[in-house]
Amino acid sequence: MPIINDYQHSREISAAVGKVLCLHGASSVKAADLPKLPEDGFVKINIFTTLAVKGGQAVATQVLENLKNIFTEEQLHDFIDQGILTPAFLTVDSSDLTPPRPVLNYVATPARRDVWFEAVKERCKEFLRVFNYANFA
Repeated sequence: MPIINDYQHSREISAAVGKVLCLHGASSVKAADLPKLPEDGFVKINIFTTLAVKGGQAVATQVLENLKNIFTEEQLHDFIDQGILTPAFLTVDSSDLTPPRPVLNYVATPARRDVWFEAVKERCKEFLRVFNYANFA
């Protein structure tokens, strides 16, 4: 497999065999280099890892932003005692006087699924733009 940073090798191989190269993972390719891949002969670029990472990060962010809607106050105090959270986390916010407690909307599958799907969809759109798929419409 050609070294992705050495475009000349990719182009030489592509010139010999045709534009049929497959890149088995694009997560380590710099964003600025992605548009060059089709020129270098890559017609298939596997993107699962980057989709899984973006989706996972979106779910983790959603969970972190909603800890007070996922755990009870007692569970959050346990996290503080373990050093996972700081006591400032439970500082009373005048806009939210309800004690922390699990709320179904934040712990059910749709919350995770929807945030994951949205992040993956946006990452796919990025790849479609980068590889100029509009030209194929």
